Amino acid sequence: MNDKEIPAKLLLDIGNSDAVWLFQDISKSFQVPANNFEDFLGKGFSGDVMGKRTRIPKFRIDTFEFLNPIIAMPDLNSIKNVTMVENRVGSIGGDIFKRFTVVFDYKNNQLFLSKSSHFATPFQYNRSGVELQNEGMQWVQETVQLQTVNINAIEFDKNGDRVNSNFKYKFSLKPIYSIASIRKNSPAESCGLKKGDVIISINKVQGYKYSLQKINEILKSEEGKWLYFEIERESQILKFKFQLKSIL
Repeated sequence: MNDKEIPAKLLLDIGNSDAVWLFQDISKSFQVPANNFEDFLGKGFSGDVMGKRTRIPKFRIDTFEFLNPIIAMPDLNSIKNVTMVENRVGSIGGDIFKRFTVVFDYKNNQLFLSKSSHFATPFQYNRSGVELQNEGMQWVQETVQLQTVNINAIEFDKNGDRVNSNFKYKFSLKPIYSIASIRKNSPAESCGLKKGDVIISINKVQGYKYSLQKINEILKSEEGKWLYFEIERESQILKFKFQLKSIL
Protein backbone atom coordinates (compact mmCIF):
# COMPACT_ATOMS: atom_id res chain seq x y z
CA MET A 1 0.00 0.00 0.00
CA ASN A 2 1.23 3.52 -0.83
CA ASP A 3 4.18 1.98 -2.71
CA LYS A 4 5.25 0.03 0.40
CA GLU A 5 5.24 -3.69 1.12
CA ILE A 6 3.83 -4.14 4.62
CA PRO A 7 3.91 -7.37 6.66
CA ALA A 8 0.54 -8.10 8.25
CA LYS A 9 -0.72 -10.58 10.86
CA LEU A 10 -4.10 -11.75 9.55
CA LEU A 11 -6.75 -14.15 10.79
CA LEU A 12 -7.45 -17.01 8.37
CA ASP A 13 -11.23 -16.60 8.11
CA ILE A 14 -12.72 -19.10 5.65
CA GLY A 15 -16.22 -17.94 6.65
CA ASN A 16 -15.58 -14.45 5.28
CA SER A 17 -16.51 -14.14 1.59
CA ASP A 18 -14.19 -11.16 0.97
CA ALA A 19 -10.56 -11.56 -0.09
CA VAL A 20 -8.90 -9.45 2.61
CA TRP A 21 -10.00 -7.24 5.50
CA LEU A 22 -7.61 -4.62 6.83
CA PHE A 23 -8.44 -2.58 9.93
CA GLN A 24 -8.02 1.09 9.10
CA ASP A 25 -6.48 3.42 11.68
CA ILE A 26 -5.01 0.54 13.74
CA SER A 27 -1.73 1.19 11.98
CA LYS A 28 -0.57 4.28 10.14
CA SER A 29 0.44 1.94 7.32
CA PHE A 30 -3.18 1.06 6.55
CA GLN A 31 -4.75 4.24 5.26
CA VAL A 32 -7.79 4.04 2.98
CA PRO A 33 -6.78 4.62 -0.68
CA ALA A 34 -8.42 7.60 -2.38
CA ASN A 35 -10.40 5.42 -4.81
CA ASN A 36 -12.94 3.70 -2.53
CA PHE A 37 -16.65 3.50 -1.74
CA GLU A 38 -18.72 3.03 1.40
CA ASP A 39 -20.36 -0.39 1.59
CA PHE A 40 -22.18 -2.92 3.77
CA LEU A 41 -19.60 -5.59 4.64
CA GLY A 42 -21.75 -8.01 6.63
CA LYS A 43 -23.22 -8.61 10.07
CA GLY A 44 -21.28 -9.03 13.28
CA PHE A 45 -21.95 -9.30 17.00
CA SER A 46 -22.47 -5.54 17.12
CA GLY A 47 -24.90 -5.48 14.17
CA ASP A 48 -24.21 -4.29 10.63
CA VAL A 49 -20.54 -3.97 9.69
CA MET A 50 -19.94 -0.97 7.44
CA GLY A 51 -16.71 0.13 5.84
CA LYS A 52 -14.82 0.92 2.66
CA ARG A 53 -14.12 -1.24 -0.36
CA THR A 54 -11.05 -0.48 -2.45
CA ARG A 55 -8.20 -2.07 -4.38
CA ILE A 56 -4.58 -2.41 -3.43
CA PRO A 57 -1.78 -3.03 -5.96
CA LYS A 58 -0.61 -6.36 -4.57
CA PHE A 59 -1.24 -9.02 -1.93
CA ARG A 60 1.08 -11.95 -1.23
CA ILE A 61 0.81 -14.99 0.99
CA ASP A 62 4.07 -16.97 1.01
CA THR A 63 5.11 -17.18 -2.68
CA PHE A 64 1.56 -16.75 -4.06
CA GLU A 65 0.98 -13.25 -5.40
CA PHE A 66 -2.25 -11.49 -6.38
CA LEU A 67 -2.43 -8.23 -8.29
CA ASN A 68 -5.11 -5.57 -7.69
CA PRO A 69 -7.22 -7.52 -5.20
CA ILE A 70 -10.33 -5.92 -3.75
CA ILE A 71 -10.09 -5.42 -0.01
CA ALA A 72 -12.51 -4.29 2.66
CA MET A 73 -11.61 -1.87 5.44
CA PRO A 74 -14.30 -2.03 8.14
CA ASP A 75 -15.28 0.97 10.20
CA LEU A 76 -13.72 0.47 13.64
CA ASN A 77 -17.02 1.41 15.31
CA SER A 78 -18.54 -1.71 13.71
CA ILE A 79 -15.96 -4.04 15.26
CA LYS A 80 -15.10 -2.22 18.47
CA ASN A 81 -16.50 -5.03 20.64
CA VAL A 82 -14.43 -7.75 18.97
CA THR A 83 -11.49 -9.05 21.01
CA MET A 84 -8.44 -9.16 18.75
CA VAL A 85 -5.40 -11.38 18.88
CA GLU A 86 -2.37 -9.23 19.66
CA ASN A 87 -0.98 -7.42 16.60
CA ARG A 88 -3.73 -8.70 14.30
CA VAL A 89 -4.55 -6.13 11.61
CA GLY A 90 -7.18 -7.94 9.56
CA SER A 91 -8.33 -11.20 7.94
CA ILE A 92 -7.82 -13.35 4.84
CA GLY A 93 -11.16 -14.61 3.55
CA GLY A 94 -12.85 -16.95 1.11
CA ASP A 95 -12.07 -14.97 -2.04
CA ILE A 96 -8.41 -15.85 -1.47
CA PHE A 97 -8.88 -19.40 -0.18
CA LYS A 98 -11.22 -20.43 -3.03
CA ARG A 99 -8.15 -20.13 -5.26
CA PHE A 100 -6.45 -23.03 -3.48
CA THR A 101 -6.91 -26.54 -2.28
CA VAL A 102 -6.40 -25.94 1.45
CA VAL A 103 -5.16 -28.40 4.06
CA PHE A 104 -4.88 -27.47 7.74
CA ASP A 105 -2.47 -29.71 9.67
CA TYR A 106 -3.49 -28.72 13.19
CA LYS A 107 -1.23 -31.22 14.95
CA ASN A 108 1.92 -29.78 13.37
CA ASN A 109 0.68 -26.17 13.09
CA GLN A 110 1.03 -26.14 9.33
CA LEU A 111 -1.03 -24.88 6.39
CA PHE A 112 -0.69 -26.37 2.89
CA LEU A 113 -1.88 -24.48 -0.20
CA SER A 114 -2.08 -25.79 -3.76
CA LYS A 115 -3.39 -23.70 -6.67
CA SER A 116 -6.92 -24.57 -7.77
CA SER A 117 -8.68 -23.88 -11.07
CA HIS A 118 -9.92 -20.59 -9.56
CA PHE A 119 -6.45 -19.22 -8.88
CA ALA A 120 -6.42 -16.69 -11.73
CA THR A 121 -10.08 -15.67 -11.39
CA PRO A 122 -10.37 -11.85 -11.46
CA PHE A 123 -11.31 -10.15 -8.20
CA GLN A 124 -14.89 -8.88 -8.54
CA TYR A 125 -17.24 -6.92 -6.31
CA ASN A 126 -20.96 -6.26 -6.09
CA ARG A 127 -21.64 -3.66 -8.80
CA SER A 128 -25.38 -3.48 -8.10
CA GLY A 129 -25.29 -1.93 -4.64
CA VAL A 130 -27.91 -4.35 -3.29
CA GLU A 131 -27.15 -6.92 -0.59
CA LEU A 132 -29.55 -9.84 -0.13
CA GLN A 133 -30.21 -12.01 2.90
CA ASN A 134 -32.07 -15.25 3.57
CA GLU A 135 -35.35 -14.39 5.32
CA GLY A 136 -36.33 -17.99 6.03
CA MET A 137 -38.13 -20.72 4.11
CA GLN A 138 -41.41 -21.07 2.22
CA TRP A 139 -43.45 -23.99 0.86
CA VAL A 140 -43.42 -24.01 -2.95
CA GLN A 141 -45.66 -26.16 -5.15
CA GLU A 142 -43.76 -27.74 -8.04
CA THR A 143 -44.89 -29.93 -10.92
CA VAL A 144 -42.94 -33.18 -11.34
CA GLN A 145 -43.16 -35.78 -14.08
CA LEU A 146 -43.69 -39.36 -13.01
CA GLN A 147 -41.10 -41.80 -14.28
CA THR A 148 -43.58 -44.68 -14.67
CA VAL A 149 -47.30 -44.83 -15.40
CA ASN A 150 -49.67 -47.52 -14.11
CA ILE A 151 -51.71 -48.53 -17.17
CA ASN A 152 -54.63 -49.45 -14.91
CA ALA A 153 -54.66 -45.92 -13.52
CA ILE A 154 -55.46 -44.15 -16.81
CA GLU A 155 -58.16 -41.55 -16.18
CA PHE A 156 -60.75 -39.95 -18.49
CA ASP A 157 -62.69 -36.72 -18.07
CA LYS A 158 -66.47 -36.36 -18.46
CA ASN A 159 -66.09 -35.91 -22.22
CA GLY A 160 -64.27 -39.18 -22.56
CA ASP A 161 -60.87 -37.57 -23.18
CA ARG A 162 -57.84 -39.06 -21.51
CA VAL A 163 -56.47 -37.12 -18.55
CA ASN A 164 -52.70 -36.86 -18.50
CA SER A 165 -51.71 -38.23 -15.12
CA ASN A 166 -47.98 -38.25 -15.82
CA PHE A 167 -47.58 -35.06 -13.78
CA LYS A 168 -48.05 -34.65 -10.07
CA TYR A 169 -47.42 -31.87 -7.60
CA LYS A 170 -44.97 -31.83 -4.76
CA PHE A 171 -44.28 -29.24 -2.09
CA SER A 172 -40.73 -28.27 -1.23
CA LEU A 173 -39.16 -25.89 1.24
CA LYS A 174 -37.37 -23.10 -0.63
CA PRO A 175 -35.48 -19.99 0.56
CA ILE A 176 -36.97 -16.50 0.77
CA TYR A 177 -34.58 -13.66 -0.06
CA SER A 178 -34.97 -10.01 0.85
CA ILE A 179 -32.87 -6.88 0.47
CA ALA A 180 -30.72 -6.36 3.56
CA SER A 181 -28.98 -3.20 2.45
CA ILE A 182 -28.85 -0.69 -0.41
CA ARG A 183 -25.65 1.19 -1.16
CA LYS A 184 -26.12 4.93 -1.49
CA ASN A 185 -26.00 6.27 -5.06
CA SER A 186 -25.82 2.73 -6.45
CA PRO A 187 -27.70 1.45 -9.54
CA ALA A 188 -30.08 -0.47 -7.25
CA GLU A 189 -30.93 2.64 -5.23
CA SER A 190 -31.30 4.80 -8.34
CA CYS A 191 -33.87 2.46 -9.90
CA GLY A 192 -36.05 2.49 -6.76
CA LEU A 193 -35.27 -0.74 -4.90
CA LYS A 194 -35.47 -0.47 -1.10
CA LYS A 195 -34.28 -2.26 1.99
CA GLY A 196 -36.82 -4.90 3.02
CA ASP A 197 -38.09 -5.67 -0.51
CA VAL A 198 -38.78 -9.41 -0.89
CA ILE A 199 -37.39 -11.00 -4.04
CA ILE A 200 -39.85 -12.76 -6.34
CA SER A 201 -37.63 -13.17 -9.41
CA ILE A 202 -34.27 -12.11 -10.82
CA ASN A 203 -33.91 -12.00 -14.61
CA LYS A 204 -37.32 -13.73 -14.88
CA VAL A 205 -36.15 -16.73 -12.79
CA GLN A 206 -37.95 -17.37 -9.51
CA GLY A 207 -35.76 -16.18 -6.66
CA TYR A 208 -36.03 -19.44 -4.70
CA LYS A 209 -34.37 -21.32 -7.57
CA TYR A 210 -31.10 -19.51 -6.84
CA SER A 211 -28.65 -20.12 -4.04
CA LEU A 212 -27.47 -17.00 -2.25
CA GLN A 213 -24.00 -17.69 -3.64
CA LYS A 214 -25.34 -17.75 -7.20
CA ILE A 215 -27.20 -14.46 -6.68
CA ASN A 216 -24.00 -12.85 -5.41
CA GLU A 217 -22.19 -14.08 -8.53
CA ILE A 218 -24.86 -12.39 -10.67
CA LEU A 219 -24.48 -9.13 -8.74
CA LYS A 220 -20.72 -9.27 -9.46
CA SER A 221 -21.21 -9.64 -13.22
CA GLU A 222 -19.54 -7.44 -15.81
CA GLU A 223 -20.23 -3.73 -16.05
CA GLY A 224 -23.20 -2.79 -18.20
CA LYS A 225 -25.19 -5.99 -17.67
CA TRP A 226 -28.93 -5.41 -17.19
CA LEU A 227 -30.62 -7.00 -14.18
CA TYR A 228 -34.39 -7.37 -13.85
CA PHE A 229 -35.89 -7.62 -10.36
CA GLU A 230 -39.48 -8.45 -9.47
CA ILE A 231 -40.18 -7.79 -5.80
CA GLU A 232 -42.96 -7.66 -3.24
CA ARG A 233 -43.31 -4.50 -1.15
CA GLU A 234 -46.23 -3.96 1.23
CA SER A 235 -48.31 -6.59 -0.62
CA GLN A 236 -47.61 -4.95 -3.99
CA ILE A 237 -45.73 -6.62 -6.85
CA LEU A 238 -43.24 -4.21 -8.44
CA LYS A 239 -40.69 -4.53 -11.25
CA PHE A 240 -37.34 -2.79 -11.59
CA LYS A 241 -34.37 -2.90 -13.94
CA PHE A 242 -30.89 -1.43 -13.75
CA GLN A 243 -27.41 -1.77 -15.22
CA LEU A 244 -24.36 -2.83 -13.26
CA LYS A 245 -21.82 -0.04 -12.86
CA SER A 246 -18.14 -0.15 -11.92
CA ILE A 247 -16.78 2.15 -9.24
CA LEU A 248 -13.25 0.86 -8.68
